[in-house]
Amino acid sequence: MTDPCPRCRLAFEAEEGAFLGSMTLNYAMTSGVFVMVLVVGVAITAPDIPVAQLTVASVLAIAVAPVVFYPFTKTAWAAIHYLAHRGEPGV
Repeated sequence: MTDPCPRCRLAFEAEEGAFLGSMTLNYAMTSGVFVMVLVVGVAITAPDIPVAQLTVASVLAIAVAPVVFYPFTKTAWAAIHYLAHRGEPGV
C-alpha cells in the first residue's frame, strides 16, 4: 500500500497500533479456519479419527490462513477506520 492513498488521501499508517484491529481480524479469521478444519475433519472421519492427518491439516491451515487473509483484513480495517473517523480533522 502506498502512504497515503492516492485516491482518498487516507494515511494508512496513521499512528502506532493503528492496525491492531486488522491483526485481530486476521486472528479471528485464522481461528475460524482452524475450527472449521477440525470440525469438518472430525465429522467426516468419526468414529475413527485420524489424529496425525488432522493435526497436519490443522497446522497447514494455521500456517496458510494468516498469509491469505492479511491483505483483506488490513483493507477491511482501513475501511472501518475511515468510516469511524472520516469527520475528524487530520485523519
